[in-house]
Amino acid sequence: IYKDDATGVDLISLKEGARIQNTPLIQVLGLDRVNANNDRNADGNFDFFPGITIDPELGKIIFPSVQPFGSYLKAQFDTANTNGTIAANERALAQKYVYQALYNQTQSDAQQLQTKDKFFLRGRFQGASGSDEISLPGIGVAQGSVKVYSGSTLLTEGVDYQVFYDQAKVKILNAAYLSAANELRIAFEKNALVQVQPRKLVGTRLDYAANKDALFGFTAMHILENQAPGINRVNIGDEPANNTMLGADLSFRKDSRVLTKLVDMLPIVSTKEISTVAFTGEVAKLIAGQAQLGRGENGVSYIDDFENARTPYTLGGLASVPAWRLAATPAPLLGSATGLASNYQRGKLAWYTIDQSYYTGGNGTSGIAAATLSNFYTRGIPRNEIFPNKDLGTTGNGYEYSFDLAYYPGERGPYNFLPNSLDPGDLNGRRFNSANSTNAANQARFGGISRGITFDTDFDNANIEYLEFWMLDPFATANNRELTRIDDPNNPNLYASDPSNPNNSKLGGRFILNLGNVSEDVLKDGNRHEFENGLPTPADPNPASLTEPTPWGRVTTQQFLTDAFNAAAGSRASQDVGLDGFGGADEQ
Repeated sequence: IYKDDATGVDLISLKEGARIQNTPLIQVLGLDRVNANNDRNADGNFDFFPGITIDPELGKIIFPSVQPFGSYLKAQFDTANTNGTIAANERALAQKYVYQALYNQTQSDAQQLQTKDKFFLRGRFQGASGSDEISLPGIGVAQGSVKVYSGSTLLTEGVDYQVFYDQAKVKILNAAYLSAANELRIAFEKNALVQVQPRKLVGTRLDYAANKDALFGFTAMHILENQAPGINRVNIGDEPANNTMLGADLSFRKDSRVLTKLVDMLPIVSTKEISTVAFTGEVAKLIAGQAQLGRGENGVSYIDDFENARTPYTLGGLASVPAWRLAATPAPLLGSATGLASNYQRGKLAWYTIDQSYYTGGNGTSGIAAATLSNFYTRGIPRNEIFPNKDLGTTGNGYEYSFDLAYYPGERGPYNFLPNSLDPGDLNGRRFNSANSTNAANQARFGGISRGITFDTDFDNANIEYLEFWMLDPFATANNRELTRIDDPNNPNLYASDPSNPNNSKLGGRFILNLGNVSEDVLKDGNRHEFENGLPTPADPNPASLTEPTPWGRVTTQQFLTDAFNAAAGSRASQDVGLDGFGGADEQ
Protein backbone atom coordinates (compact mmCIF):
# COMPACT_ATOMS: atom_id res chain seq x y z
CA ILE A 1 0.00 0.00 0.00
CA TYR A 2 1.21 3.50 -0.82
CA LYS A 3 0.12 6.32 1.47
CA ASP A 4 -0.78 9.31 -0.67
CA ASP A 5 -0.42 12.51 1.34
CA ALA A 6 -2.19 14.60 -1.29
CA THR A 7 -5.50 12.73 -0.92
CA GLY A 8 -4.96 11.07 2.48
CA VAL A 9 -5.97 7.75 0.93
CA ASP A 10 -4.05 4.49 1.08
CA LEU A 11 -3.56 3.42 -2.52
CA ILE A 12 -3.14 -0.17 -3.67
CA SER A 13 -1.65 1.09 -6.94
CA LEU A 14 0.23 4.14 -8.20
CA LYS A 15 -1.75 6.57 -10.31
CA GLU A 16 1.29 7.57 -12.37
CA GLY A 17 3.81 5.83 -14.58
CA ALA A 18 3.49 4.69 -18.18
CA ARG A 19 4.03 1.01 -17.36
CA ILE A 20 2.63 0.62 -13.85
CA GLN A 21 -0.23 3.13 -13.69
CA ASN A 22 -3.27 1.59 -11.90
CA THR A 23 -1.46 -1.76 -11.62
CA PRO A 24 -1.69 -3.12 -8.04
CA LEU A 25 1.60 -2.76 -6.21
CA ILE A 26 1.43 -6.40 -5.14
CA GLN A 27 1.57 -7.29 -8.82
CA VAL A 28 4.25 -4.72 -9.67
CA LEU A 29 6.52 -6.11 -6.95
CA GLY A 30 6.03 -9.70 -8.15
CA LEU A 31 3.99 -11.00 -5.21
CA ASP A 32 0.90 -11.72 -7.31
CA ARG A 33 1.64 -13.65 -10.50
CA VAL A 34 -0.75 -16.65 -10.38
CA ASN A 35 -4.35 -17.28 -9.41
CA ALA A 36 -5.81 -19.81 -6.96
CA ASN A 37 -5.31 -22.60 -9.52
CA ASN A 38 -1.66 -21.65 -10.03
CA ASP A 39 -2.45 -20.41 -13.56
CA ARG A 40 -0.19 -17.59 -14.68
CA ASN A 41 -2.81 -14.91 -14.22
CA ALA A 42 -2.79 -12.39 -11.38
CA ASP A 43 -5.93 -12.42 -9.23
CA GLY A 44 -5.18 -9.58 -6.78
CA ASN A 45 -4.28 -11.94 -3.93
CA PHE A 46 -0.91 -12.66 -2.37
CA ASP A 47 0.77 -15.77 -3.81
CA PHE A 48 1.31 -17.96 -0.76
CA PHE A 49 4.26 -20.23 -1.56
CA PRO A 50 6.18 -21.36 1.57
CA GLY A 51 9.90 -20.88 1.17
CA ILE A 52 9.43 -18.77 -1.97
CA THR A 53 7.22 -15.81 -1.09
CA ILE A 54 6.78 -16.39 2.64
CA ASP A 55 8.51 -18.02 5.60
CA PRO A 56 5.53 -19.40 7.59
CA GLU A 57 7.56 -20.23 10.70
CA LEU A 58 8.94 -16.71 11.10
CA GLY A 59 6.05 -14.90 9.42
CA LYS A 60 8.30 -13.06 6.96
CA ILE A 61 7.40 -11.95 3.44
CA ILE A 62 10.01 -12.81 0.76
CA PHE A 63 10.15 -10.48 -2.23
CA PRO A 64 11.19 -12.22 -5.46
CA SER A 65 13.49 -9.33 -6.44
CA VAL A 66 16.45 -7.59 -4.84
CA GLN A 67 15.74 -4.09 -3.49
CA PRO A 68 12.04 -4.14 -4.44
CA PHE A 69 11.48 -0.51 -3.39
CA GLY A 70 14.84 0.63 -4.73
CA SER A 71 16.53 -0.38 -7.96
CA TYR A 72 13.76 -2.84 -8.92
CA LEU A 73 11.00 -0.23 -8.59
CA LYS A 74 13.13 2.26 -10.50
CA ALA A 75 13.41 -0.21 -13.41
CA GLN A 76 9.61 -0.32 -13.68
CA PHE A 77 9.51 3.30 -14.88
CA ASP A 78 10.12 3.90 -18.58
CA THR A 79 13.09 6.21 -18.10
CA ALA A 80 14.68 5.13 -21.42
CA ASN A 81 11.69 5.98 -23.60
CA THR A 82 12.62 7.35 -27.01
CA ASN A 83 10.24 10.22 -26.40
CA GLY A 84 12.29 12.75 -24.46
CA THR A 85 9.27 14.27 -22.72
CA ILE A 86 7.99 10.89 -21.54
CA ALA A 87 11.48 9.81 -20.43
CA ALA A 88 11.94 13.03 -18.42
CA ASN A 89 8.54 12.59 -16.78
CA GLU A 90 9.33 8.96 -15.91
CA ARG A 91 12.65 9.98 -14.36
CA ALA A 92 10.82 12.53 -12.22
CA LEU A 93 8.35 9.84 -11.10
CA ALA A 94 11.21 7.46 -10.26
CA GLN A 95 12.80 10.21 -8.19
CA LYS A 96 9.49 10.68 -6.38
CA TYR A 97 8.63 7.07 -5.58
CA VAL A 98 11.91 5.10 -5.41
CA TYR A 99 13.02 4.51 -1.79
CA GLN A 100 16.71 3.73 -2.34
CA ALA A 101 17.69 5.05 1.12
CA LEU A 102 15.98 1.99 2.57
CA TYR A 103 18.95 -0.07 1.38
CA ASN A 104 21.78 2.48 1.57
CA GLN A 105 21.17 3.81 5.08
CA THR A 106 20.29 2.47 8.50
CA GLN A 107 16.65 1.84 9.28
CA SER A 108 16.35 4.80 11.65
CA ASP A 109 17.96 7.16 9.11
CA ALA A 110 15.78 5.89 6.26
CA GLN A 111 12.63 6.43 8.33
CA GLN A 112 13.52 10.11 8.68
CA LEU A 113 12.80 10.58 4.97
CA GLN A 114 9.07 11.16 5.31
CA THR A 115 8.67 11.90 1.60
CA LYS A 116 9.84 8.34 0.81
CA ASP A 117 8.64 6.31 3.79
CA LYS A 118 5.15 5.70 2.40
CA PHE A 119 5.06 1.98 1.58
CA PHE A 120 3.28 -0.39 3.97
CA LEU A 121 2.32 -4.06 4.11
CA ARG A 122 -1.29 -4.66 5.03
CA GLY A 123 -3.32 -7.84 5.05
CA ARG A 124 -4.98 -10.53 7.13
CA PHE A 125 -3.53 -13.78 8.34
CA GLN A 126 -4.37 -16.62 10.67
CA GLY A 127 -1.89 -18.72 12.59
CA ALA A 128 -2.10 -22.49 12.79
CA SER A 129 -1.71 -24.20 16.14
CA GLY A 130 1.19 -26.56 15.91
CA SER A 131 1.42 -27.42 19.59
CA ASP A 132 -0.79 -27.85 22.63
CA GLU A 133 1.68 -25.91 24.80
CA ILE A 134 1.64 -22.13 25.12
CA SER A 135 4.61 -20.29 26.62
CA LEU A 136 3.84 -17.32 28.84
CA PRO A 137 6.07 -14.25 28.66
CA GLY A 138 8.45 -13.69 31.54
CA ILE A 139 9.06 -15.80 34.62
CA GLY A 140 7.60 -15.99 38.10
CA VAL A 141 3.94 -16.70 37.23
CA ALA A 142 1.87 -16.38 40.42
CA GLN A 143 0.30 -19.59 41.66
CA GLY A 144 -3.40 -19.83 40.88
CA SER A 145 -3.44 -16.66 38.77
CA VAL A 146 -3.66 -18.32 35.35
CA LYS A 147 -7.11 -18.23 33.74
CA VAL A 148 -7.75 -19.56 30.22
CA TYR A 149 -10.75 -18.48 28.16
CA SER A 150 -12.08 -19.95 24.93
CA GLY A 151 -14.04 -17.03 23.64
CA SER A 152 -16.03 -16.01 26.73
CA THR A 153 -15.98 -19.48 28.33
CA LEU A 154 -13.72 -19.89 31.35
CA LEU A 155 -11.89 -23.22 31.20
CA THR A 156 -11.20 -25.37 34.24
CA GLU A 157 -7.62 -25.80 35.42
CA GLY A 158 -6.62 -29.43 35.75
CA VAL A 159 -9.43 -30.53 33.42
CA ASP A 160 -9.17 -28.39 30.30
CA TYR A 161 -5.63 -27.15 30.82
CA GLN A 162 -2.59 -27.64 33.01
CA VAL A 163 -0.18 -24.95 34.17
CA PHE A 164 3.55 -25.50 34.66
CA TYR A 165 4.34 -22.52 36.88
CA ASP A 166 8.08 -23.23 37.08
CA GLN A 167 8.36 -23.21 33.27
CA ALA A 168 5.73 -20.49 32.61
CA LYS A 169 3.83 -22.81 30.22
CA VAL A 170 0.20 -23.75 29.73
CA LYS A 171 -0.73 -27.15 28.24
CA ILE A 172 -4.20 -27.50 26.73
CA LEU A 173 -5.60 -30.88 27.78
CA ASN A 174 -8.95 -30.67 26.01
CA ALA A 175 -8.12 -30.91 22.31
CA ALA A 176 -11.58 -29.64 21.38
CA TYR A 177 -10.56 -26.11 22.33
CA LEU A 178 -7.52 -26.25 20.04
CA SER A 179 -9.68 -26.91 16.99
CA ALA A 180 -12.51 -24.59 18.03
CA ALA A 181 -13.17 -21.39 16.11
CA ASN A 182 -12.99 -19.31 19.28
CA GLU A 183 -9.65 -17.80 20.18
CA LEU A 184 -7.84 -18.85 23.32
CA ARG A 185 -7.10 -16.04 25.75
CA ILE A 186 -4.86 -16.40 28.80
CA ALA A 187 -4.80 -14.03 31.77
CA PHE A 188 -2.16 -14.34 34.47
CA GLU A 189 -0.19 -12.42 37.07
CA LYS A 190 3.54 -12.40 37.71
CA ASN A 191 5.28 -12.25 41.05
CA ALA A 192 7.67 -9.39 41.62
CA LEU A 193 11.21 -10.53 40.90
CA VAL A 194 12.64 -8.50 43.77
CA GLN A 195 10.78 -7.95 47.02
CA VAL A 196 13.39 -6.51 49.32
CA GLN A 197 11.78 -3.24 50.41
CA PRO A 198 11.25 -3.58 54.18
CA ARG A 199 8.26 -1.89 55.76
CA LYS A 200 7.40 -1.12 59.39
CA LEU A 201 3.87 -0.44 60.61
CA VAL A 202 3.16 0.41 64.25
CA GLY A 203 0.01 1.73 65.85
CA THR A 204 -1.94 2.12 69.06
CA ARG A 205 -5.56 2.58 70.09
CA LEU A 206 -6.60 4.28 73.34
CA ASP A 207 -10.16 4.41 74.69
CA TYR A 208 -11.35 6.45 77.69
CA ALA A 209 -14.83 6.10 79.17
CA ALA A 210 -15.68 9.39 80.94
CA ASN A 211 -18.93 7.87 82.20
CA LYS A 212 -21.48 5.31 81.08
CA ASP A 213 -22.67 7.68 78.34
CA ALA A 214 -19.46 9.27 76.94
CA LEU A 215 -16.53 7.43 75.34
CA PHE A 216 -13.36 9.14 74.01
CA GLY A 217 -10.90 7.39 71.65
CA PHE A 218 -7.46 8.12 70.24
CA THR A 219 -5.64 6.30 67.39
CA ALA A 220 -2.05 6.67 66.18
CA MET A 221 -0.38 4.82 63.30
CA HIS A 222 3.05 5.16 61.68
CA ILE A 223 4.37 3.50 58.52
CA LEU A 224 8.02 3.57 57.50
CA GLU A 225 9.41 2.16 54.23
CA ASN A 226 13.11 1.72 53.70
CA GLN A 227 14.47 1.88 50.19
CA ALA A 228 15.77 -1.38 48.71
CA PRO A 229 19.52 -1.94 49.27
CA GLY A 230 21.74 -0.47 46.59
CA ILE A 231 19.16 2.06 45.38
CA ASN A 232 19.72 5.64 46.41
CA ARG A 233 17.69 7.39 43.71
CA VAL A 234 13.96 7.07 43.25
CA ASN A 235 11.58 8.42 40.65
CA ILE A 236 8.54 10.55 41.37
CA GLY A 237 5.73 8.30 42.56
CA ASP A 238 8.06 5.59 43.87
CA GLU A 239 9.16 7.38 47.05
CA PRO A 240 9.22 5.27 50.23
CA ALA A 241 6.63 6.32 52.78
CA ASN A 242 7.36 7.85 56.21
CA ASN A 243 3.90 8.92 57.33
CA THR A 244 2.07 9.30 60.63
CA MET A 245 -1.72 9.36 61.01
CA LEU A 246 -3.44 10.64 64.17
CA GLY A 247 -7.13 10.31 64.89
CA ALA A 248 -9.56 11.16 67.69
CA ASP A 249 -13.20 10.15 68.10
CA LEU A 250 -16.07 10.80 70.48
CA SER A 251 -19.14 8.68 71.12
CA PHE A 252 -22.04 9.96 73.31
CA ARG A 253 -25.29 8.09 74.00
CA LYS A 254 -27.98 9.02 76.61
CA ASP A 255 -31.57 8.05 77.23
CA SER A 256 -34.10 10.90 77.39
CA ARG A 257 -37.75 10.75 78.56
CA VAL A 258 -38.16 14.40 77.72
CA LEU A 259 -38.00 13.61 74.02
CA THR A 260 -40.58 10.86 74.50
CA LYS A 261 -43.01 13.30 76.11
CA LEU A 262 -42.45 15.83 73.35
CA VAL A 263 -43.24 13.23 70.74
CA ASP A 264 -46.40 12.20 72.60
CA MET A 265 -47.68 15.77 72.27
CA LEU A 266 -48.05 15.25 68.53
CA PRO A 267 -51.58 14.36 67.37
CA ILE A 268 -52.36 10.69 66.88
CA VAL A 269 -48.92 9.73 68.25
CA SER A 270 -48.53 7.78 71.44
CA THR A 271 -45.33 6.04 72.44
CA LYS A 272 -44.01 4.50 75.56
CA GLU A 273 -40.44 3.71 74.34
CA ILE A 274 -37.55 5.59 75.87
CA SER A 275 -35.91 8.05 73.45
CA THR A 276 -32.15 8.03 73.00
CA VAL A 277 -29.79 10.84 72.06
CA ALA A 278 -26.64 9.60 70.21
CA PHE A 279 -23.69 11.57 68.86
CA THR A 280 -20.54 10.27 67.15
CA GLY A 281 -17.68 12.34 65.78
CA GLU A 282 -14.23 11.63 64.33
CA VAL A 283 -11.27 13.73 63.27
CA ALA A 284 -8.00 12.56 61.66
CA LYS A 285 -4.82 14.10 60.33
CA LEU A 286 -2.10 12.67 58.13
CA ILE A 287 1.40 13.95 58.85
CA ALA A 288 3.59 13.24 55.81
CA GLY A 289 7.25 12.71 56.54
CA GLN A 290 10.38 12.50 54.42
CA ALA A 291 12.08 9.15 54.11
CA GLN A 292 15.84 9.09 54.13
CA LEU A 293 17.33 7.83 50.89
CA GLY A 294 20.76 6.57 50.01
CA ARG A 295 23.51 8.62 51.62
CA GLY A 296 21.27 10.95 53.57
CA GLU A 297 19.01 12.68 51.03
CA ASN A 298 15.65 13.37 52.66
CA GLY A 299 12.59 13.62 50.47
CA VAL A 300 14.53 13.88 47.19
CA SER A 301 12.95 12.51 44.03
CA TYR A 302 14.51 12.48 40.59
CA ILE A 303 12.56 13.66 37.58
CA ASP A 304 15.07 12.01 35.23
CA ASP A 305 18.09 10.03 36.34
CA PHE A 306 20.41 10.62 33.41
CA GLU A 307 23.27 8.53 34.81
CA ASN A 308 21.25 5.39 35.44
CA ALA A 309 19.42 5.89 32.14
CA ARG A 310 22.63 5.23 30.26
CA THR A 311 23.23 1.84 28.71
CA PRO A 312 27.02 1.54 28.49
CA TYR A 313 28.67 -0.91 26.11
CA THR A 314 32.25 -1.59 27.07
CA LEU A 315 34.95 -2.07 24.45
CA GLY A 316 37.83 -2.33 26.92
CA GLY A 317 38.38 -3.70 30.39
CA LEU A 318 39.41 -7.14 31.57
CA ALA A 319 36.66 -9.14 29.85
CA SER A 320 37.03 -7.36 26.51
CA VAL A 321 40.78 -7.78 26.00
CA PRO A 322 40.49 -11.26 24.39
CA ALA A 323 37.98 -9.86 21.87
CA TRP A 324 40.59 -7.63 20.25
CA ARG A 325 42.49 -9.05 17.28
CA LEU A 326 45.30 -7.92 15.03
CA ALA A 327 43.95 -5.30 12.62
CA ALA A 328 44.25 -5.33 8.85
CA THR A 329 46.37 -2.77 7.04
CA PRO A 330 44.60 0.63 6.89
CA ALA A 331 43.58 1.66 3.39
CA PRO A 332 45.42 5.02 3.16
CA LEU A 333 48.89 3.49 3.68
CA LEU A 334 51.17 3.40 0.66
CA GLY A 335 52.20 0.08 -0.82
CA SER A 336 50.66 -2.83 -2.57
CA ALA A 337 47.07 -3.71 -1.72
CA THR A 338 47.83 -7.42 -1.77
CA GLY A 339 50.72 -9.74 -1.05
CA LEU A 340 53.65 -9.27 1.31
CA ALA A 341 54.00 -5.55 0.53
CA SER A 342 50.66 -4.80 2.19
CA ASN A 343 52.27 -5.42 5.61
CA TYR A 344 55.66 -3.74 5.05
CA GLN A 345 54.63 -0.77 7.23
CA ARG A 346 53.38 -2.76 10.22
CA GLY A 347 55.15 -2.03 13.50
CA LYS A 348 54.97 -3.95 16.74
CA LEU A 349 51.90 -3.35 18.91
CA ALA A 350 51.13 -5.16 22.15
CA TRP A 351 47.78 -4.94 23.97
CA TYR A 352 47.11 -6.36 27.41
CA THR A 353 45.78 -5.67 30.89
CA ILE A 354 47.90 -6.04 34.03
CA ASP A 355 46.78 -8.45 36.71
CA GLN A 356 45.69 -6.54 39.82
CA SER A 357 47.38 -9.08 42.07
CA TYR A 358 50.62 -7.24 41.35
CA TYR A 359 49.27 -4.25 43.26
CA THR A 360 47.32 -6.07 45.98
CA GLY A 361 49.78 -8.83 46.77
CA GLY A 362 50.53 -7.70 50.31
CA ASN A 363 54.28 -7.78 50.87
CA GLY A 364 55.02 -7.46 47.17
CA THR A 365 55.19 -9.73 44.18
CA SER A 366 58.28 -11.83 43.68
CA GLY A 367 60.51 -10.61 40.87
CA ILE A 368 58.79 -7.23 40.44
CA ALA A 369 60.82 -4.24 41.57
CA ALA A 370 59.20 -1.52 43.65
CA ALA A 371 60.24 1.07 41.06
CA THR A 372 58.29 -0.84 38.40
CA LEU A 373 55.16 -0.86 40.54
CA SER A 374 55.41 2.91 40.93
CA ASN A 375 56.34 3.68 37.33
CA PHE A 376 53.97 6.00 35.54
CA TYR A 377 53.09 3.39 32.91
CA THR A 378 52.94 0.23 34.99
CA ARG A 379 51.57 1.31 38.37
CA GLY A 380 48.06 0.52 39.52
CA ILE A 381 45.36 3.12 38.91
CA PRO A 382 42.99 3.48 41.90
CA ARG A 383 39.36 3.94 40.96
CA ASN A 384 38.99 7.14 42.96
CA GLU A 385 41.94 8.65 41.09
CA ILE A 386 39.82 8.87 37.95
CA PHE A 387 36.44 9.23 39.67
CA PRO A 388 37.13 10.99 42.99
CA ASN A 389 33.43 11.33 43.89
CA LYS A 390 32.44 7.78 43.02
CA ASP A 391 30.82 5.72 45.77
CA LEU A 392 33.08 2.68 46.03
CA GLY A 393 30.71 0.82 48.35
CA THR A 394 31.81 -1.98 50.60
CA THR A 395 34.33 -3.37 48.12
CA GLY A 396 36.88 -0.74 49.07
CA ASN A 397 39.04 1.19 46.65
CA GLY A 398 40.48 -1.36 44.26
CA TYR A 399 42.11 -0.63 40.92
CA GLU A 400 40.82 -0.06 37.44
CA TYR A 401 41.54 -2.69 34.81
CA SER A 402 43.31 -0.46 32.32
CA PHE A 403 43.60 -1.47 28.69
CA ASP A 404 47.29 -1.03 27.88
CA LEU A 405 48.72 -0.49 24.40
CA ALA A 406 52.49 -0.58 23.82
CA TYR A 407 53.61 0.52 20.37
CA TYR A 408 57.17 0.07 19.03
CA PRO A 409 57.45 1.53 15.52
CA GLY A 410 61.15 0.66 15.44
CA GLU A 411 60.42 -3.07 15.70
CA ARG A 412 58.97 -5.44 13.12
CA GLY A 413 55.27 -6.17 13.51
CA PRO A 414 53.58 -9.52 12.88
CA TYR A 415 53.74 -10.74 9.27
CA ASN A 416 56.04 -7.88 8.23
CA PHE A 417 58.56 -9.51 5.92
CA LEU A 418 60.19 -6.35 4.53
CA PRO A 419 63.42 -7.57 2.85
CA ASN A 420 66.81 -6.41 4.12
CA SER A 421 65.25 -4.32 6.88
CA LEU A 422 66.36 -5.92 10.15
CA ASP A 423 69.31 -5.06 12.37
CA PRO A 424 71.90 -7.86 11.97
CA GLY A 425 73.00 -7.29 15.56
CA ASP A 426 69.56 -8.23 16.88
CA LEU A 427 69.59 -12.01 17.12
CA ASN A 428 65.87 -12.06 17.83
CA GLY A 429 65.12 -10.43 14.48
CA ARG A 430 62.87 -7.72 15.83
CA ARG A 431 64.60 -4.34 15.43
CA PHE A 432 64.85 -2.53 12.12
CA ASN A 433 68.27 -1.46 10.89
CA SER A 434 69.37 2.16 10.88
CA ALA A 435 68.15 2.78 7.34
CA ASN A 436 64.64 1.70 8.33
CA SER A 437 64.60 3.35 11.78
CA THR A 438 64.64 7.01 10.79
CA ASN A 439 61.91 9.33 12.03
CA ALA A 440 60.39 9.40 8.57
CA ALA A 441 60.29 5.61 8.41
CA ASN A 442 58.80 5.28 11.89
CA GLN A 443 56.14 7.89 11.16
CA ALA A 444 55.03 5.90 8.10
CA ARG A 445 54.41 2.75 10.15
CA PHE A 446 51.28 1.67 11.93
CA GLY A 447 50.08 -0.74 14.59
CA GLY A 448 46.45 -1.64 14.98
CA ILE A 449 43.88 -3.88 16.62
CA SER A 450 40.21 -4.40 15.81
CA ARG A 451 37.19 -6.13 17.27
CA GLY A 452 33.61 -6.74 16.34
CA ILE A 453 30.80 -4.64 17.79
CA THR A 454 28.53 -7.27 19.32
CA PHE A 455 25.67 -4.92 20.19
CA ASP A 456 23.37 -2.83 17.97
CA THR A 457 25.49 -1.31 15.20
CA ASP A 458 22.74 1.16 14.33
CA PHE A 459 23.94 3.81 16.76
CA ASP A 460 21.02 6.13 16.00
CA ASN A 461 18.49 3.42 16.74
CA ALA A 462 20.30 2.36 19.94
CA ASN A 463 20.75 6.02 20.97
CA ILE A 464 24.53 5.64 21.24
CA GLU A 465 25.86 9.18 21.14
CA TYR A 466 29.51 9.17 22.18
CA LEU A 467 32.62 7.12 22.85
CA GLU A 468 34.14 7.76 26.27
CA PHE A 469 37.60 6.76 27.44
CA TRP A 470 40.34 8.02 29.73
CA MET A 471 43.84 8.16 28.29
CA LEU A 472 47.11 8.19 30.22
CA ASP A 473 49.56 10.87 29.10
CA PRO A 474 51.88 9.01 26.69
CA PHE A 475 54.61 11.67 27.06
CA ALA A 476 55.98 11.46 30.57
CA THR A 477 59.56 11.33 31.80
CA ALA A 478 61.03 8.84 34.21
CA ASN A 479 60.23 11.12 37.14
CA ASN A 480 56.58 11.26 36.03
CA ARG A 481 56.84 14.83 34.74
CA GLU A 482 54.62 15.71 31.82
CA LEU A 483 56.26 16.75 28.58
CA THR A 484 55.82 20.18 27.06
CA ARG A 485 54.66 20.64 23.50
CA ILE A 486 57.15 22.54 21.33
CA ASP A 487 55.77 24.98 18.79
CA ASP A 488 57.64 23.77 15.73
CA PRO A 489 55.86 24.18 12.35
CA ASN A 490 58.02 21.43 10.83
CA ASN A 491 57.19 18.98 13.63
CA PRO A 492 53.63 19.62 14.88
CA ASN A 493 53.83 16.62 17.22
CA LEU A 494 57.14 17.48 18.92
CA TYR A 495 57.32 17.20 22.71
CA ALA A 496 60.14 17.60 25.22
CA SER A 497 60.58 17.32 28.97
CA ASP A 498 62.88 20.35 28.81
CA PRO A 499 61.95 22.86 26.06
CA SER A 500 65.39 24.45 26.29
CA ASN A 501 67.07 21.16 25.38
CA PRO A 502 66.08 20.15 21.80
CA ASN A 503 67.97 16.85 22.14
CA ASN A 504 65.52 15.70 24.78
CA SER A 505 62.52 15.64 22.46
CA LYS A 506 60.10 13.03 21.17
CA LEU A 507 57.83 12.90 18.20
CA GLY A 508 54.19 12.15 18.87
CA GLY A 509 52.01 9.89 16.79
CA ARG A 510 48.36 9.69 15.85
CA PHE A 511 45.73 7.70 17.69
CA ILE A 512 42.87 6.88 15.30
CA LEU A 513 39.51 5.27 16.15
CA ASN A 514 37.67 3.86 13.15
CA LEU A 515 34.00 2.92 13.54
CA GLY A 516 32.24 1.29 10.63
CA ASN A 517 32.86 -1.50 8.15
CA VAL A 518 36.54 -2.32 8.73
CA SER A 519 38.46 -4.98 6.86
CA GLU A 520 39.52 -8.03 8.87
CA ASP A 521 41.81 -9.43 6.18
CA VAL A 522 45.18 -9.31 7.97
CA LEU A 523 46.97 -11.30 5.25
CA LYS A 524 45.76 -10.04 1.89
CA ASP A 525 45.94 -13.06 -0.39
CA GLY A 526 42.86 -12.98 -2.56
CA ASN A 527 40.26 -13.47 0.19
CA ARG A 528 41.55 -16.84 1.35
CA HIS A 529 40.16 -17.93 4.70
CA GLU A 530 43.04 -18.69 7.07
CA PHE A 531 42.30 -20.59 10.27
CA GLU A 532 44.94 -22.48 12.21
CA ASN A 533 42.86 -25.45 13.37
CA GLY A 534 42.31 -26.39 9.73
CA LEU A 535 46.02 -27.08 9.14
CA PRO A 536 47.12 -30.72 8.83
CA THR A 537 48.35 -32.70 11.83
CA PRO A 538 51.00 -35.45 12.05
CA ALA A 539 48.17 -38.01 11.98
CA ASP A 540 46.96 -36.92 8.53
CA PRO A 541 48.10 -39.45 5.88
CA ASN A 542 48.51 -36.88 3.10
CA PRO A 543 49.06 -33.42 4.66
CA ALA A 544 50.19 -31.77 1.41
CA SER A 545 46.74 -32.25 -0.10
CA LEU A 546 45.11 -30.32 2.75
CA THR A 547 46.89 -26.99 2.08
CA GLU A 548 47.63 -24.62 -0.77
CA PRO A 549 50.53 -22.16 -1.07
CA THR A 550 49.99 -18.41 -0.67
CA PRO A 551 52.40 -15.45 -0.79
CA TRP A 552 52.55 -15.64 3.02
CA GLY A 553 52.95 -19.38 3.46
CA ARG A 554 50.14 -21.85 3.17
CA VAL A 555 46.40 -21.96 3.80
CA THR A 556 44.11 -24.87 4.56
CA THR A 557 41.67 -26.18 1.96
CA GLN A 558 39.33 -27.67 4.56
CA GLN A 559 35.93 -26.29 5.52
CA PHE A 560 35.73 -24.27 8.75
CA LEU A 561 33.76 -26.19 11.38
CA THR A 562 34.95 -25.16 14.84
CA ASP A 563 37.42 -22.91 16.63
CA ALA A 564 38.99 -25.74 18.63
CA PHE A 565 42.40 -27.24 17.84
CA ASN A 566 42.68 -30.95 17.12
CA ALA A 567 42.91 -32.86 20.40
CA ALA A 568 45.25 -35.57 19.06
CA ALA A 569 48.78 -35.75 20.43
CA GLY A 570 51.21 -33.42 18.64
CA SER A 571 48.43 -31.57 16.79
CA ARG A 572 48.72 -28.34 18.74
CA ALA A 573 52.33 -27.80 17.69
CA SER A 574 51.36 -28.28 14.03
CA GLN A 575 48.30 -26.01 14.10
CA ASP A 576 49.08 -23.23 16.58
CA VAL A 577 51.51 -21.53 14.19
CA GLY A 578 49.81 -18.30 13.13
CA LEU A 579 47.79 -17.17 10.14
CA ASP A 580 50.61 -17.78 7.64
CA GLY A 581 50.43 -21.53 8.33
CA PHE A 582 54.19 -21.83 9.04
CA GLY A 583 55.86 -22.55 12.34
CA GLY A 584 59.15 -20.95 13.39
CA ALA A 585 61.34 -23.55 11.67
CA ASP A 586 59.36 -23.32 8.42
CA GLU A 587 59.60 -19.51 8.36
CA GLN A 588 63.38 -19.64 8.72
